[in-house]
Amino acid sequence: MPGAPLAIVRDAGLAALVALVLGIPLIGLRVFPGGPGALQVEGRWTALAIGVAAVFAGRLVLSVLRARRPAAARRRAAAAAA
Repeated sequence: MPGAPLAIVRDAGLAALVALVLGIPLIGLRVFPGGPGALQVEGRWTALAIGVAAVFAGRLVLSVLRARRPAAARRRAAAAAA
C-alpha cells in the first residue's frame, strides 16, 4: 500500500539520510585559513541538523499529502504527464 505510515516515514528518513550525506561537506564543515600555510576546519553541526530536519519534515508532509490525494486525481495527473 503506497500510503502506509511506515513507508512514508521510511521515505522521509531516506531523504534525510541523503541530505545528511550531501550536507556534511557542503554545510557541516567550514574551512578557513588558520595561519601561515595552514587551514582550520570548523564544524557547523547545528546548521546541518536544522537542514536535515527540514528535509525530513518537508518530505514527510509531501508524502502524506500525496497519500491523501484521491486515486482519480492521481490517474488524471499521470495521464496529463504522459
